[in-house]
Amino acid sequence: MQSFLHRANPENARLCELLDAAADRKGHDERQQADALCVTLGFMRQVRQGMRKRSALSDAFIRGCAQYAGVSYEVARSA
Repeated sequence: MQSFLHRANPENARLCELLDAAADRKGHDERQQADALCVTLGFMRQVRQGMRKRSALSDAFIRGCAQYAGVSYEVARSA
């Protein structure tokens, strides 16, 4: 599967790296990843491009990212 990391803004790159590794393991494409995180594809693209700042990402979204990636909340929050 193609990684989406090359489009990630440096501020969110580590979080996107965790998500992309999980998507690779699950065989998910970009849309399936967004669906699994209960967000729109547009929202995920905004996260990747840095239009959604790290500090503005909700705890619920970070918790969803942690669950999707199979890591703890603390790891996802600090990624």
